Amino acid sequence: MLTHYELDEPIEFKDGSINVLIIENPSFMTKMIGEIWGQSNNEEGGFELFENEKSLTFTNNVELIVNPFSADVNERDLLTKLYAEMKKDALDEELFMSTNTFLSEIEKNVREIMERQKLLLESETPDVVGLFKLLGVHFSVSNSLVERMCDYIDICSEYRKTKLFIFVNLKSFLTESEIIQLYIHSTYLKKPILLIENRQLPRLDYEIMRVIDLNLCEIPISDAKDNDIY
Repeated sequence: MLTHYELDEPIEFKDGSINVLIIENPSFMTKMIGEIWGQSNNEEGGFELFENEKSLTFTNNVELIVNPFSADVNERDLLTKLYAEMKKDALDEELFMSTNTFLSEIEKNVREIMERQKLLLESETPDVVGLFKLLGVHFSVSNSLVERMCDYIDICSEYRKTKLFIFVNLKSFLTESEIIQLYIHSTYLKKPILLIENRQLPRLDYEIMRVIDLNLCEIPISDAKDNDIY
């Protein structure tokens, strides 16, 4: 649940539905997005996020996506956490021997190359994480923007433990069918998302819409239709 002292009612995230908040007043839109951005960066603001009545900080639990093209699944912190998981797998009981044999062979080969040089050289003990970096292990990035958004939700949920994804004017970048594809993905995996838009478009399946008009009147549009998301 997401609350703000200037919203008439809290935004509740229900299974099988997607919340869309339309803010037609530009100044209020700027204020709301600014507060979300600030709270995501450890600043004060009027929003509160709850999970099972427990208050959650924005910094660790909310992703604000203003420009979908800048949502990068290969940011350093995500890769660091990926490599940590891969290291656990590389050193588990099944792969431990083969991983250490491989690293030993690399170290041996490098030392042989070093011994051929005229000057005295030193090297570090090879590390499996260093090998991942050397090979450029990273998440695959789709050419499809909607697939990239789905992947971003999945990866941030897995490695950052993100609880809520807030998209700004996403409908300006995706077709209706792509929006529905994102909704199906999100609702099936129970990953809450919130769309904040600056104009009202026809309501799509899954959507619970709320309009804040130019006069700051808050108008609920309709509950989401029943949808078979499976």
